[in-house]
Parts: sequence; C-alpha cells; structure tokens
Amino acid sequence: MSDVFRNGELLAEAMLKAWREFGHDMILLENGTACNAQACGVNVTYRDDAAPAAEKPLLASLTEVSSLQVPDPSTTFPMCEILKATRILKKEIGDKVWICARADQGPMDLAAQLRGIDELMMDIAVERGGRVDPCVAGLRKTRCNTIRSGADRVRWTLHINR
Repeated sequence: MSDVFRNGELLAEAMLKAWREFGHDMILLENGTACNAQACGVNVTYRDDAAPAAEKPLLASLTEVSSLQVPDPSTTFPMCEILKATRILKKEIGDKVWICARADQGPMDLAAQLRGIDELMMDIAVERGGRVDPCVAGLRKTRCNTIRSGADRVRWTLHINR
C-alpha cells in the first residue's frame, strides 16, 4: 500500500479498480495527511498497513516558518502525485463520477507536523513568536492546482468549489 501513496498512476489505478467494482458516485482521492508536511521538508514514513506519517518535526521554533519555501504543487513530491492521479481520473471517468480530491491538511495540522503538536500548543498558549501564514499559502496553492487538475471539489477546512 505504501507505493500507492507515492505514485499518482498507482493511486489512480486503485481508485479506478474500486470504482469499476463498486460503481460509487464519488471518488474521494487523497495520498495522506502528511503530504503537505513532506513537501515542506518533513520526513515521512510510508507503511504498508497504514497511511503515511510525519516523523520528527522540522521547526525548532515558529520563528523559523519564514525560512520555509512555499512548495510548487505541480513539481514538489508528493503533491505532484495527487495532481497526477486527479488528472488521470478526470480523463478516464470524470464524466461519470464526481471527483473530490482531498488536499487533506488544514493549517493547524500542517503547523503541528512542522513544529510538533506539543510545542505548537505551547507556542500558542504563551504566544512565542512566528506565524504559520507561509504554510497556509502553500495549502491554498495546492488546492487551486488540484482544481486545475480536474477535481470537482477540493476538501479542506475552507471548501473551494469550481
């Protein structure tokens, strides 16, 4: 299963196979909640029996957020793989089924994976410098590219419809 989360063609193939067998009216497409964190530089473990998981947080302090680069979803792994899967599904069966591509990581989840949940909560509680705005900018960019790739809807805390 770990290969499916890393390869857009395999992910699309798995979704197509399930759709052909069950004929459901919507495909919920995602490659794990650690996708955006990995694109920002967090090491991610891919497992065969569970979804990908972020490892050690990347940021020692929220003040380091400003040094992060907003990833380009069309070229940055693994974001580019979810876009690839979306394009394949749209081409193959987009006129027969509704495709909801999940760029499934909201700003708080991403910030928690970048900083570590305990440290992030302490940062918030005692207002220790830095902001997560660059993280949110990357999330917005991913959502827009997913829609351009053919998704009928992108699921996020804020829904973006075509």
